[in-house]
Amino acid sequence: MNDKHIQFYKWALIAMILLNIGLLTFLVINKPQPHRLGNNLPPSERKAFREVAAHILQLDEQQKSQFIELTKKHNQQMRAIEMKQKKILKVYFGKLLEKSDTTNANQLIGEVNKLEKEKIEVTYEHFEEVKSILKENQYIDYEEFVDKALEKLLLETKKNPPHPKDF
Repeated sequence: MNDKHIQFYKWALIAMILLNIGLLTFLVINKPQPHRLGNNLPPSERKAFREVAAHILQLDEQQKSQFIELTKKHNQQMRAIEMKQKKILKVYFGKLLEKSDTTNANQLIGEVNKLEKEKIEVTYEHFEEVKSILKENQYIDYEEFVDKALEKLLLETKKNPPHPKDF
């Protein structure tokens, strides 16, 4: 090999190493957050948000106690619904591996949609129950509470990386 080829490969190798370092740095800095919806927040985050919510709503001790019970009840309801959804989705996606008829796939999707609707209704009822424990002077803070809770439930953070594009 002549010197031009060696020089070319030397610079190509350096460029690839620099590109790899740049890519690794980018991935470390922009580490994607795991997708967790609603009730899939870890208990520490749920408990921390309870404290934030109690502060926003300016709850007294009795109201805090009621609020904690309401959130525990809501979390249990959501977990139960999510477990049903997971079972149905396992059956649904299990059909990919089967050679059998997939005619009830639409029925399974319908069941998942019903459960999704139930989650929305349960959450709406939870917000109504929270509102019912408030005193009249606390209603002013209720809108901020709902906004923050929905932001937390839906994980509307500005740090989410863009979804990869399909090729």
